[in-house]
Amino acid sequence: MEFTYVNSDHAEMVRTMFTDREGRVILDQRTDREGRVRPTASARAQRAQRELCGQRRLQNQQAEHAQPEQGQAEEAQANEAQPEEVQADEAQHEEVQADEAQPEADDGYHGGPVDRSVLRTYEDHVATRLWDGVDHGELRVFSNGNKLKQVVIENQEVEELVKSSGLYTLLKCSYEMIDKCLISAFVERWHRDTNSFHLPIEEMTITLDDVSSLLHIPITGAFFSVNIFNKDDAAELLGELLGVSLAAAYTEFNLTRTTTVRYSWLLDVYYQRCVDQYWQMAARAFLLFLVGCTLFNDKSAFIVSVAYLECFRDLNSCGGHAWGAAALAYLYDNLREASMH
Repeated sequence: MEFTYVNSDHAEMVRTMFTDREGRVILDQRTDREGRVRPTASARAQRAQRELCGQRRLQNQQAEHAQPEQGQAEEAQANEAQPEEVQADEAQHEEVQADEAQPEADDGYHGGPVDRSVLRTYEDHVATRLWDGVDHGELRVFSNGNKLKQVVIENQEVEELVKSSGLYTLLKCSYEMIDKCLISAFVERWHRDTNSFHLPIEEMTITLDDVSSLLHIPITGAFFSVNIFNKDDAAELLGELLGVSLAAAYTEFNLTRTTTVRYSWLLDVYYQRCVDQYWQMAARAFLLFLVGCTLFNDKSAFIVSVAYLECFRDLNSCGGHAWGAAALAYLYDNLREASMH
C-alpha cells in the first residue's frame, strides 16, 4: 500500500491510494470513480436527517387527512349498521309477539271443536264414539202418559189438596206416544259444559220460561233439597206420612233393592187411604206418584224415590216450592248423563 501527494491547480487534495493484490488502484471513500468529491459523513448524516424529517412530516400530513376520512367511514358504517340492528330488534320483537299470539298447535277433537277450552268433557261425549264409528246403543225413552191417564181422582178433598200443591196441571202434560229418534238426536247434541243443544244453526237450551209455558207449574218460590235415606229412615218416613207399617215398607224395599217404591204400590196405598178417608195421606201418596211419573222420572220407569215424600210433609206450604226450577235442574242432570258414554 502506498501513500502519495498530488498537487492540483484549484486546490490541494489528499488522495489515499489503495492497491489490491493485483496492483489495481482503489480510490478512497471521498471520491467516486469519475473523480467527483463524495460528501462527507456529516453531510450524509444531515441529509439523512432531513430526509427522515421529511418522511415524518409526510406521514403526519397523511395521518391528518386519513383521520377525517376514517371517522366519516366509521360514522357511515355505524349509520348503516344501526338500522340493521333496529330492524333486527324489531324483527325479533315481532317474532316474540307472534310466538305469544300463536298458541301451540292443537288439532282439537276428531269431528268436534278445535278449541278444547270450552267443551272440556267432549272427549267423553257420545259424539266421539259416533265419529269413531262405534254405536253407543239405543237410548231408552219412557213415557208414563198411559199410567196418568188411567188414574182418576174421585174424591174432592184429595183433588183440592193436589191443586193447592201447584202440580195438578201435570196430569195433562204427558205424551202417550213419543219420538225416540227425535229425542236421541237432541241428546246427542246436548253438552254438559254449556247446558245447551249444539245445532247446525246455533245453540239452543231449555229455560225456566219454557218450563212455565209447557208444564204450567211455579218456577219461583222456595228451593228445596232431598236427602238420600237409608232403609230404616225411609221406612219410618213411609209410616209417618203414609200410614204404612214397617213390615210393609221393608217388604217393598226388598223388592226394589233400594229406598224406592213402585208406582203400583203407591196407587194401592192411595186407594186404601181414600177408603179409610185419610185425605192428607192419600194426597201425599198421589203426589209422590205424580212427580215420579213426570218431573223426577228415571230410566227404571216404574219406581220413585221415597226421598221426595219429604216435600209433601206440609201440604199447605208445598205449593210455594219452585217446582219448575227443580224439574229443570233434574232434566239437565239426566241429559248430561245420557249424552256421556
